Amino acid sequence: MADTPPDMILLNDEYQDVIAATGLPTTENLLVLNKSNSVIILQLQPTQPPVANRVNGRTVQPNEEVVVQKDFSGLWALGKGRILVQEIE
Repeated sequence: MADTPPDMILLNDEYQDVIAATGLPTTENLLVLNKSNSVIILQLQPTQPPVANRVNGRTVQPNEEVVVQKDFSGLWALGKGRILVQEIE
């Protein structure tokens, strides 16, 4: 069964490292569910993007799910509220 860590809380002040916060591997597919009431932005890159960089990311609407395909270099999230991140097959 897939490992499901607790919800990650985004603070809206800078991009947060999803992999460091959850401990999930970059070698597996991940499901990201936006549980907040506002839009979040996801970026796939190895280093923290600047807060001003909002155009290169994937916008995720409230209650929307996004699948991140395995073998990515890093996953960063910007927004305010809770997201669920879990491994999927």
